[in-house]
Amino acid sequence: MTVQPGGVGAQAPAPDVSVFVLTIPGLPGATAKIVFQEIVDIVSEIEVAQSAPTGAPAPGSGVTHTKQQMGPTLPPTVTLKRGLDGDTTLWQWHQLALDGAPNARQEVVLGMYTAADYAAGKPPVSTWNLTNAWCAKIAIVGAGAGAGAGNGVVGETVDIVCETLSLSKP
Repeated sequence: MTVQPGGVGAQAPAPDVSVFVLTIPGLPGATAKIVFQEIVDIVSEIEVAQSAPTGAPAPGSGVTHTKQQMGPTLPPTVTLKRGLDGDTTLWQWHQLALDGAPNARQEVVLGMYTAADYAAGKPPVSTWNLTNAWCAKIAIVGAGAGAGAGNGVVGETVDIVCETLSLSKP
């Protein structure tokens, strides 16, 4: 079956999402919103458990069929990148996690915007809700002084782990 543009089953083109805003409302004295230029990945994963036989092999075939089983879920992880600036909110949040502080776990919202919508103050294209999230890793990535050492921009990459991850659209 062929679907003509605009016909039944046609999908609207994906918006050019290029601004990602992380809101961490529960950190005392911290910047409420942090802007990122890139989502490296959002991962929600279920391990594959040991396969279980689905029944006895057919007589004379010697073949046993198996069915893959769902195993334990791994904690969802969001990895974001941005240019390094003077805002230390992420470092403070990561330090809370290193210290084992109870308030290291936060209810976090990640809004995805087109650049035009963000500049105009419009709502996000989509929103991810991260429950009991904490900053598990921060890496400073950047340029060196030598030839081929980088583009001169120092960046910050963060891994945020959470208990649950849910997507909502406005």
